[in-house]
Amino acid sequence: MSDDIDSPKQINWVRIGEHDVVPLDAILDSLKFMAKNIRNKSEIFDDIKTQLKNCGYDYWFGDNPDEWQLRKALAVAVNDAIQEKTEPVDKKTKQLNDQLYELLVKDKGTKTLLKRYLSLRCDGKDKKAITSPLVLAENFLRRGAARWVVENMIQRQFDVRWETSNGEPDDFTFYKLCNMENTTEHFKYITRQAHVKAALYKECCRKPKRGPMQLLYDLLDKPRNVLCPKVFVKTANGWKAWQANEEEPTEGEKKKKLFVKVNLVDSVSWIHESIRNFIADNADTQKTDDASLKKTLEKVTLYWAVVDESDFKPGNYGELELKPFSSSQVYVGKANNGILGRWMNDNNSHCKMMKKCLDNVRAMTTYDPSRLEGIQLVDARLALAKVRREKTALFVIKTFGDDLKKAKITIRKARQHLRSARGKEKKDEAKEDPNEAEDRLEDVKKSKPNRAKIIKDLERVEKSHRKGRKGAPNNGNIIPYNDYMMTWKPTDMRCGMNKN
Repeated sequence: MSDDIDSPKQINWVRIGEHDVVPLDAILDSLKFMAKNIRNKSEIFDDIKTQLKNCGYDYWFGDNPDEWQLRKALAVAVNDAIQEKTEPVDKKTKQLNDQLYELLVKDKGTKTLLKRYLSLRCDGKDKKAITSPLVLAENFLRRGAARWVVENMIQRQFDVRWETSNGEPDDFTFYKLCNMENTTEHFKYITRQAHVKAALYKECCRKPKRGPMQLLYDLLDKPRNVLCPKVFVKTANGWKAWQANEEEPTEGEKKKKLFVKVNLVDSVSWIHESIRNFIADNADTQKTDDASLKKTLEKVTLYWAVVDESDFKPGNYGELELKPFSSSQVYVGKANNGILGRWMNDNNSHCKMMKKCLDNVRAMTTYDPSRLEGIQLVDARLALAKVRREKTALFVIKTFGDDLKKAKITIRKARQHLRSARGKEKKDEAKEDPNEAEDRLEDVKKSKPNRAKIIKDLERVEKSHRKGRKGAPNNGNIIPYNDYMMTWKPTDMRCGMNKN
């Protein structure tokens, strides 16, 4: 043992009631001793690691943990030992445990109100084991329950000892929870936000060795830019992709392309075709060279972020009326300072908020939703996608304040199409009349857009897209209503992640 680390004091057991116990000051002294040895990487570092492993806490660290990971595992072990968890049902009366009501109340004045929303007894004759908030709601939640009841059931699930083999809640999806007859009305932004944040914590704490917690450590050891999804930009020569963590080539290094040409369908085949087709047909065309594309990332931009929603499973979801496009969840956003600003450099950039979210989850020894306040649904969902290794993509849909450049691109493309059509002796195949494009160019030259007008135009189009509309001049639905007999809009939790 290292000489510079004091050994804990000799333990003298004390009598409390009918039991001999270790005095609290000795327990605290031992914990301080262990923490100090972990920090100093002393000779007993490996002994402490072995003890934590033998107690089942090695899922918090890999084969070669650093001192932070080991201290975190120790803190979680101590918290688990002292945390009191509530049984969901009283085993004698078969009624909901009164302590569960105490756990789920919003404030002191709502306990009586809560008992109106949660019945005392299971309505069904054959009660299932209460293994998660989903089963609790299926058996005990009454129709018309307030949103805060369902939200609290999600947030406080880690304070309940569920009727599972390990006492932890079984996995359940937000869709299944809201598809119940009694909770369809809770298919809302706030409820889903609560579910995603709780799911992120649970995903990070899964126990397989080298699992999500190790991935979380690896992510947070790198610059936050690695959290940014791959960015796709439509150019005059097809689609190009840019990855935020790609570095600029150093001087003398073989020149490499930061923007790589891609086949859009192959690259994002996982995105539902209705959404992918709209993106392909309606994204603004940009110049194709790397220098111009780097400037594109600084333009005022309307963007779409898309997540491959693994919680969505095809099938009958009753009143939710989920459609196949629900597997591709969309967030429509505006970037006043460009993609680089909104996603990486602004004070509240998406990558900064995702990192803050992951940092706070990593610091928790038990789930504390207050530490994730201020985190948007989209940021929590993208962070969850990183931990789950789900597919994500970011698209430049429309840029603003660059009408002159886009008009010149349109003219060049119109002339190319016309030459191609003439070569085939099919002039009517030309997709655009160069003369009309020239006229538009002259109109653009005469206009003098200012910053205020550019931002106003961005906000107008963003508002339309959030409602599922294309925006002027053709203000039809982004996905035609008749295709699925419902209106697709990202403020609907069946379709996207925008707040209404």
